[in-house]
Amino acid sequence: MLPPLLLRLRIQDDKRRIRLWIPLIVLWPLIAVVVLLGTPVAVLLAAHSGRRAQSRSVLLAGPLLLYVLASLRGLRCNVVSGGERVFISID
Repeated sequence: MLPPLLLRLRIQDDKRRIRLWIPLIVLWPLIAVVVLLGTPVAVLLAAHSGRRAQSRSVLLAGPLLLYVLASLRGLRCNVVSGGERVFISID
């Protein structure tokens, strides 16, 4: 699975229209650093926890969060209310 690379946001009402293209690829190196720094902390917390189920949930939190973020790719949301429209696309 590839992580999302671009967020397109379009907001439109009767008077104005706003279009934003936000490159998410810029955020991935920052997320990688946080994951690399957080991994030893998660291992220490899991080792400190005496319960097996609790330590497993601590260790799996990071990979599951990255899986959820990667699953957002292809999300399209279009909301229309009266004369206002909001379109969100994650590619």
